[in-house]
Amino acid sequence: MRHLAAYLPEDRSKKLLRINMVSSLDGAATLEGRSGGLGGPADQELMQTLRMMADVILVGANTVRVEGYKGDLIGEAAQRWRLEHGMSRHPEFIEASRKQGRPLETLLPQLEGHILCEGGPHIVAALAGLDAIDELCLTIGPLLAGPGEGRISEGTPHPLRRMNLVHAIPDGDLLFLRYARV
Repeated sequence: MRHLAAYLPEDRSKKLLRINMVSSLDGAATLEGRSGGLGGPADQELMQTLRMMADVILVGANTVRVEGYKGDLIGEAAQRWRLEHGMSRHPEFIEASRKQGRPLETLLPQLEGHILCEGGPHIVAALAGLDAIDELCLTIGPLLAGPGEGRISEGTPHPLRRMNLVHAIPDGDLLFLRYARV
């Protein structure tokens, strides 16, 4: 929880949709189909911190399958922190899936509080198209992946949206960027 203070939301009473993604230096969102190899232990620690603060974790069905989501998404220390701060032990986990009858357009209006979206790229593009992104937390990993890998946003084009840089925190070879809606 080294970066907790840098990512605490200013006002927990306001709805917030925050995206957390990782990419290579040249913009790849995955290596061999998964995002895990782009970051490292510090990126995983930051993801745990962001999850700890969220009321809801929103993930696309393909990302759930490919990345192997299962079990508790936060550890015991994070669970204690949540309880100490008046939150439930675990954030609610929502899997968006058009094929399974849980399309993003239907789910999003029902979600309250602090929402953390962990992708994938089609969900990010859909959220941008809905102008629903309040923050983007992007970890840049120290790799040149080369051509062929997808971007953090894929699918339907969406209008250009300007974001303001909140901070850029170097952590070893990683760079943690936080942008907020203008």
